Amino acid sequence: VAALHSELLKTIVFPDFYKIYPEMFTNVTNGVTPRRWISQANPSLTKLITDVLGGNGWLRDLSQLSVLRDYINDREFCEKWRLSKIANKERLVEWLFTRMGIKVST
Repeated sequence: VAALHSELLKTIVFPDFYKIYPEMFTNVTNGVTPRRWISQANPSLTKLITDVLGGNGWLRDLSQLSVLRDYINDREFCEKWRLSKIANKERLVEWLFTRMGIKVST
């Protein structure tokens, strides 16, 4: 996303400024988005992953998620993953109705 954003700034939003000062346009990604997204957007999935990995170190080092490959055929894990997705959809449905008055189904 950061690369796309940088390209849009250079070519559409500030093309003249970019021609004068191209060195001022740098693409920087701080790595917060995946960690925050998972932990904020899906707390039940965050808990499942944390439980399986034995701690929340994966929130600082996303490479730890590769361990989850070992669970791809684990029925119990897959069921918990599925239930986590359903719970989060239900949470979104409730939020949409409460905050915006919009009714949707899961």
